[in-house]
Amino acid sequence: AALAAAGGFAYPAAEIERTWKTLLLNQFHDILPGSSIKEVYEDNHRDMEGVVATATSVRDAALAHLAGQVALPEGAQRLALVGNAAIVPRQLSVVLPGVDASSSVTDETGEPLPTQATGEGLLVHSADHAVAGAGYMTLTILPGGEEPEMDLNVLAEVSGEGAILENDQLRVEIGADGALARLLDKDLQRDVLEGRGNQLWAYVDKPRVFDAWDIDQDYENEAEEIGGVTGIEVTETGPLRASVRVERRWRDSRIAQTYRLHAGSLRLDIETHIELHDRQVLFRALFPLAVRSHEASFETMYGVARRPTHRNTSWDAAKFEVGGHRWADMSEPGYGVALLTDAKYGYSVHDNVLGLSLVRGPIYPDPWADEGEHHFTYSLFPHIGDWTDADVVAEAQALNSPLGAVVAAPGEGSLPLEQSLVSLPVEAGLLLDAGVTLGLGALKRAEDGAGLIVRVYEPHGARGTAILEFGAEVRSIRKVNLLEEPIEDDKVEVEGSTASLTVRPFEVITLRVEM
Repeated sequence: AALAAAGGFAYPAAEIERTWKTLLLNQFHDILPGSSIKEVYEDNHRDMEGVVATATSVRDAALAHLAGQVALPEGAQRLALVGNAAIVPRQLSVVLPGVDASSSVTDETGEPLPTQATGEGLLVHSADHAVAGAGYMTLTILPGGEEPEMDLNVLAEVSGEGAILENDQLRVEIGADGALARLLDKDLQRDVLEGRGNQLWAYVDKPRVFDAWDIDQDYENEAEEIGGVTGIEVTETGPLRASVRVERRWRDSRIAQTYRLHAGSLRLDIETHIELHDRQVLFRALFPLAVRSHEASFETMYGVARRPTHRNTSWDAAKFEVGGHRWADMSEPGYGVALLTDAKYGYSVHDNVLGLSLVRGPIYPDPWADEGEHHFTYSLFPHIGDWTDADVVAEAQALNSPLGAVVAAPGEGSLPLEQSLVSLPVEAGLLLDAGVTLGLGALKRAEDGAGLIVRVYEPHGARGTAILEFGAEVRSIRKVNLLEEPIEDDKVEVEGSTASLTVRPFEVITLRVEM
């Protein structure tokens, strides 16, 4: 919305503020951990569905506004405008809703792009194209057309009682038990796992004191690995995305997981659908890694917490489950593995085993807490170097905030296919970063309507100079606090559309920018 507002879009400030306050209300401490009564969650679900619907509507309206101002090439049926909410450029990989295999897609030069029909729409996936940071790219949709030659490829096939997923980077072997029998990093010819990965376990979950609040330290003493595989099926065979679906039944609950791998990617997604109908159990996923380290790293808000992988002392042992945001990582010199998630925040690490809590079924204060359907994704991401070298933060951002797209019908576009951001070009970014890597915390219109608020943070614990390259000349830029008030040290060096600032490890910086 902030980007589109630069081109005349009516920024919905009141709607965004109202939705933001609803989101904050539902961050109450007994709502988040699942320790409220049933009636609270009935309200919470209704409120959060409204938040997601409003955010999606605002995003799509902003993208549609931008798309409506781009001139259509001759013969084009439709345009697809792809938006990137991250500060860094991201590889083009997006599903175009409502577009099928009868259409072809080209870039701004008219070159055809690799596509694959999926159940959600037409997947466009190209390693040679990137969507600008905090910006967008316009694609042309044409009837028919030639299929481009694809340098990237991925496949899925049945193998014995299991299945195999494979691209140029990874070979994924799924056993008859539904777990990962092997995960091979093909570039290094190195096994990622030391044993079966994505083992699903059910633990007896009967805390001694506070049922929905606690997990007891000795919960691991009563556990059963979840078997009950009822089917393994190849659901997508490539050439851009391949998938294998594993279905399980355990007691009264059902678990369906889709292993998904894209061409050219080191990230293995595990899309999970659980129908929970059992009480006082805890479901977890375990990954024994071929990595040794005395500590693991866990993302927090704008930072990282490092915790031991051993239980040598009582306070180490008390960290049998720890909190984290979008990722946890275990690395040794030269190599590591990250566990990413879009919705689960309870991790464990012991020796070389990284674990994630999935769902649980407490009976107090709500006897039917979390009963029913759960949809979420977690991913395994092996990498060279440690989590900072591999930019695990950016990969987690890509999982949690994938590229979005809207498809626009033909209109009376007046802008050429190539132009500057001020005139809303076909491919443009509001800002890019260089120097010390930064993460984007917020990008919004200022509360008083004067300029943009850009909140950035240093995510890796590094120190140095960061460069922000805006898509238009900067008239003024200064540091402000979280209330958007000027601060004493508000100087930022700026030249044309480029701003440079010195950042400290994990520092959060808020800028007021006028262009």
